Amino acid sequence: MELRYADLRSEAGFTDSEFEQFIDLKVSQELNPLAPNNDRIEADEEAAGREAEERDELLARFGAEKTARLRQFEKTLPARAEVGELRDLLEREALGVTAAQRSAMIKAAIASGAGMPLRKISDAESNTAVYQEILALQELSDQRMRSSARGILSGAQMQAYEAFLMDRRDSLEDTIRNVAEEERSDK
Repeated sequence: MELRYADLRSEAGFTDSEFEQFIDLKVSQELNPLAPNNDRIEADEEAAGREAEERDELLARFGAEKTARLRQFEKTLPARAEVGELRDLLEREALGVTAAQRSAMIKAAIASGAGMPLRKISDAESNTAVYQEILALQELSDQRMRSSARGILSGAQMQAYEAFLMDRRDSLEDTIRNVAEEERSDK
């Protein structure tokens, strides 16, 4: 959790104490998930209620200005996650990422809209359709990240990243084939 929000202090002006309070709040929320609910309307209402409680708690603890900056920061989490995944990949490949590259990649990824969206994927009845939607969203994000990375990463870094993207696509396609096969055999 702390890694996901590591830049919050510098980018949203949180003090160390406020950052600790925020992390404690997020951990508490994640440890108390909403109960499973098959009624879509009830589930949406429960989620909206939880979101309102979170907003009120944030406003009470940090005030309107910092809460607004936090919400803006949270909108960039998908792009930051993609850059984090890229950084981890390149470090495993002993290609590393400099602080300047990381910073430039985050800015470029945010500007391009890279990263999987933080939203419900689909109401599709078929698991195959859900995975196909995930693949389409992932490919769009990958295309944006690839464009963002050009001119920032070295040739060797870019080559390793391209190989990773191909492996990820192949893995998702294998999952879609397996799920489709399971769905056919269940009928």
